[in-house]
Amino acid sequence: ALEDRAYDGSAQQRADGARLRAAYADLPFEAAPLLHLGLQIGHRAQRTVPAALVRTLRTVTAAWGAAWPDALNAACAAQWHARTGQQAVLIAAPVMLRLGSAAARVPCMRMNLVPLRIEVHPGDDLATLTRRAQAARTHAQGAAPYRLERLWADLDRRRLFGPEVNVIPFAAPLDLGPGLEVTRDTPASGPVEDLAFTFSGWRDDLTVTADGHPALHTPQSLEALLDDLLRRLHTGLRVPALREVSA
Repeated sequence: ALEDRAYDGSAQQRADGARLRAAYADLPFEAAPLLHLGLQIGHRAQRTVPAALVRTLRTVTAAWGAAWPDALNAACAAQWHARTGQQAVLIAAPVMLRLGSAAARVPCMRMNLVPLRIEVHPGDDLATLTRRAQAARTHAQGAAPYRLERLWADLDRRRLFGPEVNVIPFAAPLDLGPGLEVTRDTPASGPVEDLAFTFSGWRDDLTVTADGHPALHTPQSLEALLDDLLRRLHTGLRVPALREVSA
């Protein structure tokens, strides 16, 4: 609470707000879908990413000088561009606000969403988009304490994001001791405004889940989106041109 009060109204808060608002400066206004659709629990589809693809993802992105979650953001941005034609794709990226804070020593959920603006052009390969995603993440994370709700008010309740992409690389299997087996299942990730992807895993195990607003997505369309996303990722790690990925 003391940290929050010190941040509120500070020069740092003003600088962070300006940094995030700049991502929207040259984009046309679009009202947030939640204003007319509301936030609802969505339909859901899920896939297990093949372990060989996970290993390739780690190896190839390391050779590109990037983190593998950046490639997942890049693939989601490429897919959104293909579906909507939007060149400036705004990924909603969850960020933890506990690290480096007094909240790290308090049992609590302290999160925010920041916009990652990833420019997508015809013919961009996945390596190029991954580096752009990495730069966008570094840029936006510097302003992570600036609250989503404040940004939304600053921008007159406009649409802030395309898809939400949450990468959880630390979902280790539960181990409660010998003789005990635990099955973990998440029925829903919570209300969704449009489309949310969650990549959750540990080592070579990775699951991707798509949650879509029921007014905008059907269970069948989400299944097709996941198939397309994995195909883009698989081909993009080997074939340079995105136009070949989407063929």
